[in-house]
Amino acid sequence: MTPSRIAAWSPRAMVLFVFYFLANLAGAILIFYFYHRIVQMEPGGYDDGISFMTFYWKVFPILQLYFFINALWGIKALIDVFKRRDFRALIAFGIVFAVWAASLLATRLDA
Repeated sequence: MTPSRIAAWSPRAMVLFVFYFLANLAGAILIFYFYHRIVQMEPGGYDDGISFMTFYWKVFPILQLYFFINALWGIKALIDVFKRRDFRALIAFGIVFAVWAASLLATRLDA
């Protein structure tokens, strides 16, 4: 790998990564917010089977949208890895995966 290929991301690629990260962070926060709103509606502040269904009914469109966005980014990351030997998009994908995992884990541990 030549030193020119190790250079930092171009400004356009950096803006794309920041937009990708902030969009996913907003989605993760939205899911956490919906979870807390549904739990607050329950008497006693605990969730049961019905609140579980209400939660996934409300967040299913959000999850679909972000699954599609992350699938596109994952394809971009794989193309970068296999064609250009560039792992930066894959690292960004891992960072966003960690954000989603933390958000979903926080909703389950908060119950």
